[in-house]
Amino acid sequence: LPQNEKTYNINLAIDTMKTIDALGYRMINDEPPVRLRPIRLPQNYQQSNGFKPQPLDAHEISLDDSMFPLIDALAKNTHNVWAKEKIRRGWTFGLSEVSPVYLSARQFLKVMHFT
Repeated sequence: LPQNEKTYNINLAIDTMKTIDALGYRMINDEPPVRLRPIRLPQNYQQSNGFKPQPLDAHEISLDDSMFPLIDALAKNTHNVWAKEKIRRGWTFGLSEVSPVYLSARQFLKVMHFT
């Protein structure tokens, strides 16, 4: 990844961890309930620059219902961090996707949910 994208991903991860802490949840460094392994992707997932994503397979991890308020808060915060960066770069809400006006910069509650 280009350095600016690496920096964005790192800052988003740090901000997510800070948000978890600020919301009163505590993170512990403990043994995971299952061994996480990367998902095996077909060779055609490799990009021309050699990058091949290796997302972790978390399908065996289940979350307690008490985690859903945290999940919702993190989703809202992640969207707001994304929107803040887009607005900083000049994005605004508009009726067409003509740079720098994009339909995609919206308040989180107005984003369509697929749940």
